[in-house]
Amino acid sequence: MKQIFVRLVDLIKKGEIKFLLKGVTKRIYSKNRSFYFKRDLKQALNNSVNNSEFTMRKATERDAAFFVTDLQNEGLLEMHISQCYVLVDKKDTPCHRLWLMGYNQNSKIQSFWGDSFPLLQKDEAIVESVFTTPQFRGHNLLSKALCEVENKATSQGYRRLIAFVDIHNSASLKGFHRSDYYPYMLRQENWFLFKKTVTFKAIPDSLLADYYKEVQ
Repeated sequence: MKQIFVRLVDLIKKGEIKFLLKGVTKRIYSKNRSFYFKRDLKQALNNSVNNSEFTMRKATERDAAFFVTDLQNEGLLEMHISQCYVLVDKKDTPCHRLWLMGYNQNSKIQSFWGDSFPLLQKDEAIVESVFTTPQFRGHNLLSKALCEVENKATSQGYRRLIAFVDIHNSASLKGFHRSDYYPYMLRQENWFLFKKTVTFKAIPDSLLADYYKEVQ
């Protein structure tokens, strides 16, 4: 509760009233569906990205200033989840950010997202909170970031990566598909009067067919 209050105060100070109202409205009543993706790291990546213009490094405190428009993940840095990475250009300008979170971060993941994610096993990690800064969109940075973070996950002994993408987020769906992530299940999050319920179920055939049409 304290964390939520701090985030609300911070958003008000920043003048992000529209975003705040959208969040409140969502929690009064909404239904959201996301594909639950899996990537088997034992399988070679079909579409590795060799874009040398961008490289990946661990995020630093100064990088946060480049992601002030990433309001959706406001407060995540304060959780001190260690594996936050950024893609940077040749001038070391951060342009894309994501988190790679393993099973040892389960408690922090549950604290921030509640039961929206399953508990991670020892051999798996989740790729979450991907965000490309507006001025760098259109450079296929998601595929580059996923390729780079996959190498880091493999070197740390993980055998499987998972991710969740809203079924309407066409750009991210295509990016994950190009990086050999495949839909495994469907997650549905329902909000009603500030109470959230989360269910995981098989993907309906019609929705799966729509997905493959979208990403081709």
